[in-house]
Amino acid sequence: ISCKALKQFPKAKVQQITCCPGVKSLQEIDHIVQEALRRNGVIIYTLASPGMSRFLRQQCERAKVPYADVFQPVVIALKRYLDYPPVGVAGGHYSKEDRLPAKSLELPWEE
Repeated sequence: ISCKALKQFPKAKVQQITCCPGVKSLQEIDHIVQEALRRNGVIIYTLASPGMSRFLRQQCERAKVPYADVFQPVVIALKRYLDYPPVGVAGGHYSKEDRLPAKSLELPWEE
């Protein structure tokens, strides 16, 4: 998402994007925020846990690091639409048998 969004700013001189997959602790979040602050960066994140997401947002606000949560708003919209609570864990709660075949996810674009 970050790379696609950056294409909207062709004159931007972003030299590096750092990905931090599998963040599981508050200490990792603290480290990420401090590194973003040190590098004058922005944090764009997708944390499944509402608590971890909230903590990251709070830490960014305290440190005045710009941020964007690009996952929780989608989860909230789906929760409202489906009238069903999310599991709130990374990767969800699906087994291999529950996965949709890839072809069912391919939809033609219609203008």
